[in-house]
Amino acid sequence: MVVVVVAAILLMITAGLAMTRTSLADDSEPASGQVDKEFTIWARQFDFTPAVITVQQGDHVRVNLKTADVSHGWYIDGYDINIKVSGGETESVEFVADKAGTFKIRCSVTCGPFHPFVAGKFVVQQSPNIIPWLIMAGVAAVAAVSVGILASQLWWRNRRDKGK
Repeated sequence: MVVVVVAAILLMITAGLAMTRTSLADDSEPASGQVDKEFTIWARQFDFTPAVITVQQGDHVRVNLKTADVSHGWYIDGYDINIKVSGGETESVEFVADKAGTFKIRCSVTCGPFHPFVAGKFVVQQSPNIIPWLIMAGVAAVAAVSVGILASQLWWRNRRDKGK
């Protein structure tokens, strides 16, 4: 009886972990219009504000590039994302931050003598892996249920033996 109950519990936990792993590994594009992080970047001679953008891996990001002076570009090395905007305009781009790491942002339109110094950083933090925590929680649950079943069987056996 105990073996059957423990096996059933293990089977349920394994099935739950398999479903969780499948849902966590889903790399599909987010639904249209779903944005996790949105940033408005001001490009001006000779900087980006903000200069550093931080997101989580897997975030759907929207960047709105604005400028009030001359034409600028906003390019992320490693992502091949490039927005170009003329003075007084706003341009936007949406993408999924699927690569973890720190990537250089640079101006992709020559905007003046200090153009090479117009730069920033795009930081994509790796998403935490929840699977090890789920496995540990499953093992702890199985252990707790097993101890409870064994304790109740011992209690009933002890009670039955006292009655004889």
